[in-house]
Amino acid sequence: MKYFFKKAGFWKTIVFLSLVSHHITAFEGEEEWQEREGFQSMRVLISGYGIAGKTMANVFFRAGICPDIIERDQKESLKEGTGIALPANAVWALRKLGFEKELNERAMRINNMSFSKPDGEILTTRSVSDIHPEGIPFMALHRKSLSEMLEFPISHLPVSYKTTVTKLEEKEREVVVTFNTGITKTYDLVIGADGIHSQIRSLLYPQALHPIYQGIFTWRTVVDLEEGPQNPVYMMGANTFFLIYPIGKEGEYYIYAHQMREKRERETPEKEAATFLEIFRTYGGDVPRILKKIHPQDIVTGFIENVSEVLWGEGRVVLMGDAAHACAPGLQQGGAQTIEDGFVWSEEFQRAGMSLDDIIRNFKARRQMRVQKVVEASNMRMKLMSQEDMETRYHAIRENGPLNRPGFITIMQSNP
Repeated sequence: MKYFFKKAGFWKTIVFLSLVSHHITAFEGEEEWQEREGFQSMRVLISGYGIAGKTMANVFFRAGICPDIIERDQKESLKEGTGIALPANAVWALRKLGFEKELNERAMRINNMSFSKPDGEILTTRSVSDIHPEGIPFMALHRKSLSEMLEFPISHLPVSYKTTVTKLEEKEREVVVTFNTGITKTYDLVIGADGIHSQIRSLLYPQALHPIYQGIFTWRTVVDLEEGPQNPVYMMGANTFFLIYPIGKEGEYYIYAHQMREKRERETPEKEAATFLEIFRTYGGDVPRILKKIHPQDIVTGFIENVSEVLWGEGRVVLMGDAAHACAPGLQQGGAQTIEDGFVWSEEFQRAGMSLDDIIRNFKARRQMRVQKVVEASNMRMKLMSQEDMETRYHAIRENGPLNRPGFITIMQSNP
């Protein structure tokens, strides 16, 4: 840690050499931005090295700024995750950030979605290719692949693992940060990109409520399946849900399942794996084949939670991604809104004649209304997918199509 902080100038040189050698796509207006006095030497800290942290590191990196990056976990213990669905608004933002080629190489294009009963009877199949006004596709890939894609351009930036912030103090347009190592350092800007249980958010808002449990327990994994469905299949029971989502061109599928569970409690991984297999053995369609392919040790369990309030930080400390606006996955907007955060920040960052404080104000103003609506819609859709009145739900799906389609259409009628 000490070595990293002392050698920032050395690493900045390495970063720029890396930028040239990898021929990384530049943002529009990047040249003007780099010429503006004072911003290349901006002192930036990014807390968190997941999707949000890596997205923001790319934004600063391509503007000629070498941020300090910290991550509370050990590098070896960071979870590779399972799958991630990228609705068209996420794909649009990733393209704007320069990742179109890499995304096309890594991700599976999604053309349709189906909703079914637990026995596999299809209720409706509808196209998603016509949802985004610009014809941007829905896509999906392994979360590890998305992480690697975001990390590649910034792989020369040092990351300090097992490092956390213990104190934040803003003084005269600077933020004095104290780390768990005992080191104190001053920054012009601190980005809290450290997830739903954000330490930065807790330091800023000690009285804020903890994340709210939505009463849903989840199982996630990835399986290889020969001759599986070509499009996502959403299978809905009385208080259970099973999703089959293609994420790879070689028969790789993201499996998501959940059960309504009143208390936020879980058993040992072995017991939860057994519970999962017991609950969904009654499902039909492709589920029996999938259950035979699943390795219990590969199942990731969790709880659906959302932040009690969308909060963007204070002063020169800005929250991004789940730290600001974690929501239920009903409209697959967790990662999507995180990537949109990065795009909006990059666009505001390139505007000529604005101070850092102007950029922060404009960023928050652009994001607040859109994100608030997305969070509310996502949480509502998640509950609709598991309400107990099955026959009413099935009738509505037959008549009106997939439950999540209206939400997708609303989100994608405008860009962030």
